[in-house]
Amino acid sequence: MREEERKRISREIHDELGQILTALRMDVSLARLNYGELMERLRSITHLVDRTINIARNITSSLRPDALDLGIVAALEWLAENFSEHTNIPCELKVDNGNFILSEFAATAVFRIIQESLTNIARHAAATTVGIIATQSESQLCFEVRDNGKGFDLYSVSSKKSFGLIGIRERVAILEGDLVIDSELGRGTSVLVHVPVA
Repeated sequence: MREEERKRISREIHDELGQILTALRMDVSLARLNYGELMERLRSITHLVDRTINIARNITSSLRPDALDLGIVAALEWLAENFSEHTNIPCELKVDNGNFILSEFAATAVFRIIQESLTNIARHAAATTVGIIATQSESQLCFEVRDNGKGFDLYSVSSKKSFGLIGIRERVAILEGDLVIDSELGRGTSVLVHVPVA
């Protein structure tokens, strides 16, 4: 339900707010052509409109990236590029047997699991490299997020309320999959998700 609501809000922001801001920008551009003395003020307004359009795009992408419409592999490519761009940590995606087919629900859940794993790496791992590995067998799809960061003690983290890990476990359970988290202090972390093939 939460993902459906995100999808609806994302589309609404994109359709309604995006159209209004684009129309406003066109009006400002026309006004600049007709009223030279207002040029500086209109430049400032144009800059604000452009910033607002970018903010709306970022909100829309964070709610539900358009890349998910192109399938899980395209969504993971977008996620890896976005992560590298925002953290300056190289993130390599390796896809084995490239044609992964998941329902929209399952693809969104896998995307959120990997997104949360990357968020945890950015916040806590102090990693210098990250890898996302996707493989497929006859019975299951496997997605692994691996980093070379400082790692953590699984037992101490599991005794605390880590909402990121709770969210990952919930999504894996909904997919009737398996989750393996392997981490050791000073040796990085691996989050491995097995999802049954539909």
